[in-house]
Amino acid sequence: MIDGIFKPETDAKRVDDGSDFYGAKFMQTSDAQLLGLAWLGSWDYSKQIRTNTGNLGSMSMARILSLTSENNYTLKTNNFLTSNLFKTKLVNKTVSLKNSRKIIPNQEGYKTVYSQYINNKSFLVTLNAKKSTDEFPTHIHIELESKDNYFKFDYDTTNGYYMISRTSNNLESDTDAKVHYEKSHVANVMSYDNLNVKLFVDNGSIEILFPETGETYSLAKFTQDQNSKLSVKMNGSTDIKYTISK
Repeated sequence: MIDGIFKPETDAKRVDDGSDFYGAKFMQTSDAQLLGLAWLGSWDYSKQIRTNTGNLGSMSMARILSLTSENNYTLKTNNFLTSNLFKTKLVNKTVSLKNSRKIIPNQEGYKTVYSQYINNKSFLVTLNAKKSTDEFPTHIHIELESKDNYFKFDYDTTNGYYMISRTSNNLESDTDAKVHYEKSHVANVMSYDNLNVKLFVDNGSIEILFPETGETYSLAKFTQDQNSKLSVKMNGSTDIKYTISK
């Protein structure tokens, strides 16, 4: 406080970098932790949604947060509360991009590590890779595609920045709402020495967690199709471990 006026000691920071993370509520569960969740949606497009579910958005997953002194004090997400979800592993595999002759790069140099349809309403995708003497990927793409919805996570490992892109056929075309919903967003991760990322997916949302730094990105998803084609693509020649759980 200076001259009777409260002055901020640090700049304001986002709890979640997602474009739809809104109206978050928090409850203190201990001296060191908070429990929080938020609405996922935006009034810039919610009135133009046309799905048979009637949903105009979704609730985020509940998350446990704590205050860390890193980066001049930051609220860090320790984990999402998933109860008994995602206990069953559908895929658990490590691929060597250097030694695998079956994975042929495309014209842009990207190798498809995984590309399959998943017919589960909700699932978890985990990717892990450590920098080594092998060529580490400079870009990693995770794509989700259904009949009426598309999502892309494009991660640049050289600087920690990533771009989120999405489209949906469930918004009125040629409207400002559709333009707003399909606008790409860029965020960054404080630490990018290794790759460690989790994507929690269901019919109404996609939430990304970077466990090493506790940073998150959450967004609403509008689809009437429970089948999603999951694709993981990257360049480089390192080993990559991925798991898909339901």
